[in-house]
Amino acid sequence: MFQERHENKDAYDLIFTLLHADEEPAMAGAAAASSPVAGHDYVTEALTLLGERFRDVNQYGPSAYALFLAASGDAEPATHTIIYTVAAPLPT
Repeated sequence: MFQERHENKDAYDLIFTLLHADEEPAMAGAAAASSPVAGHDYVTEALTLLGERFRDVNQYGPSAYALFLAASGDAEPATHTIIYTVAAPLPT
């Protein structure tokens, strides 16, 4: 299941998608919240997990993103802050 997978690239893929969306991350979150499947149990569970994993800069999500970038040689000094700012608007 999703909650058992702990791959740093997953956090990277999520943040990459939000950073490169045609809209701002908050708008992407609003679009996801208004999706016809937004109320499905699996979606609710996934969003809850994302909220937990990206709740603040010390959680798994920002750390996994930073570790993925560091492994590829692209780490930025303020990565944790950047990712928290981008992921914070996700609906929970």
